[in-house]
Amino acid sequence: MTVAKCTAACQASGYILAGVEYGGECYCGNTIANGGKPASSGCDMTCNGNQSEICGGPSRLNVYDFHMQFPTSGVPVTSTAPRNPPPSAPTSGTAARPRPPASAP
Repeated sequence: MTVAKCTAACQASGYILAGVEYGGECYCGNTIANGGKPASSGCDMTCNGNQSEICGGPSRLNVYDFHMQFPTSGVPVTSTAPRNPPPSAPTSGTAARPRPPASAP
């Protein structure tokens, strides 16, 4: 899994959020639920498909918000996502685990 593959699959399926977790899991959704909130640590596992990217961590998602609808205050924001396809704003934190897209590996 890579950030680009996850964000592309989620965006192509019509979701506004994509999240990578535990080095290789991809989740898509339209809301952050189940008490999900920004975290200041724990998103430190490299992606299985690209060792130069970070793909969350244990119980932590790197979340990509395509419509910039969720606040990121209090959390340092750094980007590992490519700027093409359309830009996204990554934040590190936990989030609900909506079902992955059918087309995601």
